[in-house]
Amino acid sequence: MQTDYLIVGQGIAGTVLGHTLIKKGCKVIIISDEDPNRASLVAAGLYNPVTGKRMAKTWKAAELFPFMESFYKEFEQDYSCKIVFPNPVYKPFGTIEEQNTWLSAHEGEEFITTEIPLDKYSDYIHAAFGGFETKSSGHIDLPIFIKKFRERAIKENYFFNEKFDQKKLTTNDSGINYGTIAAKKIFFCEGMKATINPLFSWLPFVPSKGEILKVKIEHFTDEVVLNKQVFIIPLGDNTFRVGSTYQWDYESDQPTQEGKNDLVEKLTQMIKMPFEVIGHQAGIRPSVRDRKPIIGFHPANKSIGIFNGLGTKGVSMAPYFAELFAESVLNNKQLASDVNIERFYSLYSRSEI
Repeated sequence: MQTDYLIVGQGIAGTVLGHTLIKKGCKVIIISDEDPNRASLVAAGLYNPVTGKRMAKTWKAAELFPFMESFYKEFEQDYSCKIVFPNPVYKPFGTIEEQNTWLSAHEGEEFITTEIPLDKYSDYIHAAFGGFETKSSGHIDLPIFIKKFRERAIKENYFFNEKFDQKKLTTNDSGINYGTIAAKKIFFCEGMKATINPLFSWLPFVPSKGEILKVKIEHFTDEVVLNKQVFIIPLGDNTFRVGSTYQWDYESDQPTQEGKNDLVEKLTQMIKMPFEVIGHQAGIRPSVRDRKPIIGFHPANKSIGIFNGLGTKGVSMAPYFAELFAESVLNNKQLASDVNIERFYSLYSRSEI
């Protein structure tokens, strides 16, 4: 079976890269097994241009967010589905000092609305000092996004539901072979599985475990994503996604009572209403030491590529960087040094000593 590109993994990275290449007229084959704890299926799908403890503007926000918006809207049209749910994100202040300092420092920024009435969300959450809202934010329904792409790929015979077998991969002068599949190149989009892939295990991944709850809250606002220690994302029908924990030292990828208790405690402190936990999931994020994607080709074989390391910002980063990667593959455009795998080639050299 002949194709242009073989993609391993169908989470956010593999789905976005596959869709991008197909839109450019390429033939692809996807290999991915069904893992219920895959980070992409567990992830909240939140996109927000102002993040982190310091609530700073996301790296490359001016490039990422306009591109992301057009990408997902086009996907909705192509697949006749609804996956984009725009909502402001409201971040309450913890103290009056934080309120005064933050507002004076961020007044007039393009992604921020600072004139928020003090009592706007006072019926729902504890926010005695007010807060601010971010623009160009919301969430993507990642399970539907991934499902729709997979359904079409299965229907059109370019999806293989199986675990990738490293022993079946060989390379030659014209590209790669995987069993009966011949392709120009192979792209690994495996998320945290890259840490056990012998081709890329030398890369500085720092996987982090995240746990998330699905809760039911009667008569709660669904007009905004609330973010104070945890985020609360409206899903409809009085249900909400609440998360997330961050663990760098963990024993398994399964949900834990400790993670659930942590989220329940923070949610209880945040909102003024009772809630019911109706779901609990966990997944491992493919984070990187410098918190930037890893894109490009193996130092010893330019037929073997990687598109990974999207971490907690996969929803916003994947479309823009998949486009850059596709252009580098198809039209030899240079990848930016801050996301190019070449920045870590020295680690591969040391691993070979």
